[in-house]
Amino acid sequence: SEAAQLVSQLGLTDVQIANNMQVLAYTILEKIRNEFGDIFTITEGLYVKYANEKYDQDSFAYDRMIGLGCGIQFPESDNKIYFDVAQWCMNNLVFEKLGLECNGKKINAIALS
Repeated sequence: SEAAQLVSQLGLTDVQIANNMQVLAYTILEKIRNEFGDIFTITEGLYVKYANEKYDQDSFAYDRMIGLGCGIQFPESDNKIYFDVAQWCMNNLVFEKLGLECNGKKINAIALS
């Protein structure tokens, strides 16, 4: 897949979005890495808004468009690690939304913003 290009969108400049991404990295992703190690990959980061598309400001997609949301995966891991990380996040981090993305009975990502 092609990486999203950092552009001004949704009323924010590219610099403001970059700053938001830095806040996400320091306040959420770095803390997860410090607790669990380098066992996850960022699978969904910055989204680019396409012309005429409408997004609910309460959605994960909107958060990703302003640099404040991402999805993470734990390759070759079972559901337990997703539950453990999600529980740890709920007890130790400040964030707006957390969701487990599933494919049938298998959890395949944690969405955070």
